[in-house]
Amino acid sequence: MTTSPTDRRLARLALAGLTAVALAAMAFRVAEASSSSPVPPGATEDQVQAGAHLFQTSTCNSCHGTDAHGTEQGPDLGSGHWLWSGGDLAGLRGTIAQGVAQPKQYGGPMPPMGGAQLSQQDVDALAAYVWSVGHAGR
Repeated sequence: MTTSPTDRRLARLALAGLTAVALAAMAFRVAEASSSSPVPPGATEDQVQAGAHLFQTSTCNSCHGTDAHGTEQGPDLGSGHWLWSGGDLAGLRGTIAQGVAQPKQYGGPMPPMGGAQLSQQDVDALAAYVWSVGHAGR
């Protein structure tokens, strides 16, 4: 089946519109999460915001959910219940950096750094964001 140039143009416009809506929703979630979340001792609000952005744009949200409250594949990071550390920044950094080869719960393993190419600065920011999500509302 062939499509006309007008049909292809309309499809591209629809895709661009959906992409813009998705990006706006992500930006809103990052701003909402970081503006109302606590900052862990030893971290900065900028790190929490950077971590929120990384969480949404890397592989984290595919298992932990776009709101960080878990899926069938990964735990709820907002519960304050930590499966692999005491929930301090050092423990969270270690879990993010090393991954979880054999989960106690949930479907599959978490590869080191979630399978993404992360710098130490990225790991620090993600740990600050995860700590913040886990301590929100306390």
